[in-house]
Amino acid sequence: MAWAHVQGAASGDFASSTTVSATFSSAVTNGDIVCGWCYWIPSQSGDPIASITDNGTPSNTYNVIIFSNNGTLNQGFGMFWSNGTLSNGATTVTVSFGSTTMTDTRMIMDEFTPPAGTTSFGVDGTGSTTAYVNVVNGGACNSGAWTTSDNGDLIYGGSTNNTSANTIGSGFTLGTTLFAENSEFEVQSSAGSANATWTNNSGSTANAYTGGFAIFALSAAATKDKQPMCLLGV
Repeated sequence: MAWAHVQGAASGDFASSTTVSATFSSAVTNGDIVCGWCYWIPSQSGDPIASITDNGTPSNTYNVIIFSNNGTLNQGFGMFWSNGTLSNGATTVTVSFGSTTMTDTRMIMDEFTPPAGTTSFGVDGTGSTTAYVNVVNGGACNSGAWTTSDNGDLIYGGSTNNTSANTIGSGFTLGTTLFAENSEFEVQSSAGSANATWTNNSGSTANAYTGGFAIFALSAAATKDKQPMCLLGV
């Protein structure tokens, strides 16, 4: 059994706020993980995310994997995951920017069921969070390549576009869409080069932000040279 996409959720807030939240239609199934991303306006000098938590019992804290800010676009972009499987009945995840007020925010998240028999999880590399200024119609806007170490990784990516949603890359499946933003995912059967890819097919020049990362899932019988980053359960 491979990774399976269960559900997605998204939220956008054009009003000033210090948080952005998204809510699944159903509670996260015990043993599943959540991956997601958010962006903020205006850009900041560093990582503005103070915390990412859910409404489960007990509440789970999510890990920021990668982020960046771009002064030209006046935006920032960050990606996160649940840092392991959930078993707390969570439906809502909230990104807090602490005391920093953002004038515009977006957030997308997706729930995934890991392969049967998985006992440990972790991040198996990342691309970058990349800002694209004036991407021509038909132009690529990708996360940047990285090399994974494990077979069967979940490759997860997020993308924004100021005109219309970017077209997902070859081999990827569309996750969740919000306005001109989306997520995508694929299961990489064999370890190697990974890259979350999109194309600007808006019909005109556009600005975009993209990012991507991989999650490994190992069974108890699997041999592993590195220490797993997270054990099953919260």
